[in-house]
Amino acid sequence: MLDKALQLLADRLNQYLGQQFDLDEKIVQLGSPASPDGVMPIEASDRILVFLTNINKDTLPGRGLDNFSASQQRSPLYLNLFVAVAANFRTSRYLEALNFLSHAILCFQQSPVIDHTNQANMPAGISKLILDIENTSLAEESNLWGILGGRYLPSILYKVRMLTVVDSSTIRQINTVGEPNYSVGT
Repeated sequence: MLDKALQLLADRLNQYLGQQFDLDEKIVQLGSPASPDGVMPIEASDRILVFLTNINKDTLPGRGLDNFSASQQRSPLYLNLFVAVAANFRTSRYLEALNFLSHAILCFQQSPVIDHTNQANMPAGISKLILDIENTSLAEESNLWGILGGRYLPSILYKVRMLTVVDSSTIRQINTVGEPNYSVGT
């Protein structure tokens, strides 16, 4: 499910930027800004990167087990994804990088809600994604980029809400009341 949600965001952004700049090639890449050894992957050069920085549980009140059905099933798990959009361009293309990043922000500002009404090919299992800019302090940015490899890239962080994980397995069957049996004097 995580892969589908992030791929959807990257594809949507790539389509938008392709139209804005009349590009033939993909400019958006879904992937980490650094490999496990800390080196920037060569294929990530001169690209807008989209990558996951964190996941947490959306703790809206009033969600629990459904006790009124014939079987109990777990409530859906609602997740918040923290997704970075970063401009990874050579120094000589810095202004171009900022222009691409500006248009990436415009893309998600124009359509902060992605659902079946504005996205024809929504992946199965995803009904809606809501994007909100996540404000971070300079210290938080510094920590994040330190964890990612230490090299800062111009970027923006989004909180993507409404990713739902549903466990369709049954917890337990509940005995329900059946039809009454009327037998008098037998």
